[in-house]
Amino acid sequence: MIKIKITYIIFLLAASLAVITGCSRDDEPVALTGTGTVLDYAGTGHCSIVIQLDDGTRIQPLHFPDGFNFTEGQRVIVEYINLPNMVSVCGQGEVCNILSIVETGCGAPLIELTSANYSRHPNDAVYLHEVTAEEDCLRVKVSFAGGCTNHVFDLAVIRTGQNDGDTAHLELRHDSKGDMCEAYLTKELSFSLEQLREEGFRSFVFSALLINGESYTQEFVLD
Repeated sequence: MIKIKITYIIFLLAASLAVITGCSRDDEPVALTGTGTVLDYAGTGHCSIVIQLDDGTRIQPLHFPDGFNFTEGQRVIVEYINLPNMVSVCGQGEVCNILSIVETGCGAPLIELTSANYSRHPNDAVYLHEVTAEEDCLRVKVSFAGGCTNHVFDLAVIRTGQNDGDTAHLELRHDSKGDMCEAYLTKELSFSLEQLREEGFRSFVFSALLINGESYTQEFVLD
């Protein structure tokens, strides 16, 4: 009888351990993967970096690999774990930890401005920190006043007869959405120049309207 009771107790302990182990495995976070586009809210509405995945999901990185630099419009592949117990302070997606992230595309494509729509596309001024061109990517760091709405930045190729042979003319267009707030915000933007190369351009002139009313211009050679 004693042997039977001991055997029964051992069986119950083993069964309980199996149940506990099974539950812990079920509770382990599942790593997810996705491809998406980086959005930089630059502090607007207490938001920062948000990744808009191609399936419509939005995630907000809490932690991500050291050394990775997010830029607005950047295309990325991410592996991440959702943190369901963390509440988003800005309501723009699920909070997560990024396990790995790889850039797959430089940034947003160019838009086109013609004589018909040139003056209708917003062109609000910016403070320009730096502009760099590497291979098929143009990276721009800007600052501006805001904080109440998410500002939109586009890089436009001008189709109003300004293009001169092998040189394209590009303009940074900033839409502040009528933001009247005065917080000092900074964004790093990236734009794809692949279209220029496909059209046979060998160089381009970049221009942007500055907050002092002047226009900044710089010419770049496409490598």
